[in-house]
Amino acid sequence: MPTGSAATIVALVDAFRDEVYSGVYDGEARPAGPGRVGPVEAVLEGLTGPVAFVGNGAGRFRARIQSRMPAATFPAHDPWLAVALAGLAATTLASGERMDPAALRPLYLRGADIRKAAP
Repeated sequence: MPTGSAATIVALVDAFRDEVYSGVYDGEARPAGPGRVGPVEAVLEGLTGPVAFVGNGAGRFRARIQSRMPAATFPAHDPWLAVALAGLAATTLASGERMDPAALRPLYLRGADIRKAAP
């Protein structure tokens, strides 16, 4: 994710069902709130100033984003997740910050679709 391309960076991943998983970050890629799932229009509420959108959800919902935010930008980025993860890891290692991999936990933004059958 390119830092410095806008005051706000919004990462959007297609969540299907006409929704996106979203994360809003400042221009240095620091989280500016919790991750969410919902319609792209809900993500746009309250966003002001220069905003850059990245991720496959940004591509899918680009027309809807631009209809509400004509000045939105969609910076070019590497589509390979491994490249982005390596960049984040390199930055973290350079800062001296360490995290125990066993401490990592998934973040579920939506409940499971699979339910037990009624007896």
